[in-house]
Amino acid sequence: MPLMVHIIDYPQRNPWLEDQIDYFNSQGIHQAIFSISGKGPLIAELENKDHIRTRQIDLGLIGFFQALKTLKSWSRYESTIVYAHGHRPSVYALALKILTNVRFVICHHHPPRWFSEFSKNAFFKAKFHLTLARIYYLGATRIQSFSLEVFNELMRLKVPESKIVRIPLGMNFDKVPTFRENHAYDKSFSKILIVSISRLAWEKRIDLALQVVAEMINSGMNVEYTIIGTGPDFVKLRNLSTKLGIQESVIFLGWHDDVYSILKKANFFFHLSLTESYGQAIMEARQSGLPILSSQCGVALDMIAANDPAVHFFDCNDPIEIAKIFCGLLGNINQILNKMDEDPRIMYRNHEYYFSLNSVSRLFIELSTMQQ
Repeated sequence: MPLMVHIIDYPQRNPWLEDQIDYFNSQGIHQAIFSISGKGPLIAELENKDHIRTRQIDLGLIGFFQALKTLKSWSRYESTIVYAHGHRPSVYALALKILTNVRFVICHHHPPRWFSEFSKNAFFKAKFHLTLARIYYLGATRIQSFSLEVFNELMRLKVPESKIVRIPLGMNFDKVPTFRENHAYDKSFSKILIVSISRLAWEKRIDLALQVVAEMINSGMNVEYTIIGTGPDFVKLRNLSTKLGIQESVIFLGWHDDVYSILKKANFFFHLSLTESYGQAIMEARQSGLPILSSQCGVALDMIAANDPAVHFFDCNDPIEIAKIFCGLLGNINQILNKMDEDPRIMYRNHEYYFSLNSVSRLFIELSTMQQ
């Protein structure tokens, strides 16, 4: 059986990753982890488990050569494959491959068009990182595509399709309230309850969402807009809501453990991100039975390709036009709800957490039997 070596660049605990490690181990895939962000709560927790090897790698040449020595030692006795979680880990994995010939798989966490969008703000820095991405795409044995957006971007960059494996991020549907059963939908629209779940950062375009909500309110609609999430743009966005005169209609909820209690009371889910590797919040809203208005990003593209009647999209940056689209959806809400009759747990079965993990397990077992 293979040895899967995760490379991560974050110190905090991550239930998604920790559960993965336990699952892969149960499938007979040996587990190890390199943390290139320093020792933190995650490594401290994993050190207590017998079935995983942990290594905290200091950035710099000394740390790199320690990782190199360790990986060479492991690969002498086991079929070793690196699983790189994101951009920096993929750069690290490429460097290790060049010197050890150990193959690596990219777990595609970073939003695919982020560097292209960031180039509008920092051209040379963005181009440098985009060049690095192109190089490690060439060096990777496989690239896990979480969503249709990732797949489309990889194809645009002329990555061979044979390298791309379309396996979604994976979401635990058991944590989602039963479809529609717990959803009290107010068709009277005495107040339109709109929700977004998002990091408060420039690429998520919550500023555009506030402008859209302002247009709706100014046209006479009674709207309450709840934003779940934190981030560097909080003060800027709060000030924008005041400037637009809608501060009484906007709730900045911050971090919230139980997002489903908010989603099941809402009328619409609103997502405006420029790019997403997946967009778990979109799937959470869909599993909760909410109609969705989204930009063309992440898993929303998969939903649109599946002709999901719950998901609608906009492809412009004009708040007036987007507000008009919203109004059109409100006018057809009964027809939309009547079409949302298929259980999304069945519709998106391949996005279920353990279905996805099983696909990743099969991938690594298959690669371990292939000649390099």
